[in-house]
Amino acid sequence: MTKQEVYSLIIEHIKKTNKLDELQINGNDNLLEHGCVDSLTMVDMIVFLEEQVGYEIVIEQYDIRKFYTLDSIYETFFQDNLEISKLNMVNK
Repeated sequence: MTKQEVYSLIIEHIKKTNKLDELQINGNDNLLEHGCVDSLTMVDMIVFLEEQVGYEIVIEQYDIRKFYTLDSIYETFFQDNLEISKLNMVNK
């Protein structure tokens, strides 16, 4: 998935969870400060992220700030997976 696809996926999930029609956030906007997530919806979002990346996210292994922005979520949970996929495609 591209960075934009990941952002769109997360934004759509936040909109669905919060029953919003629109949500205007940038990659570096703090999701907590903008009211996009709170402590309860953060747990839901982590479960959603686990479904997307295909493994359990052990929260204690990450700095909580990794979940604050779309940029940090992408960099922490998707970017490395994308790079590994690209390497696997090149090595085939």
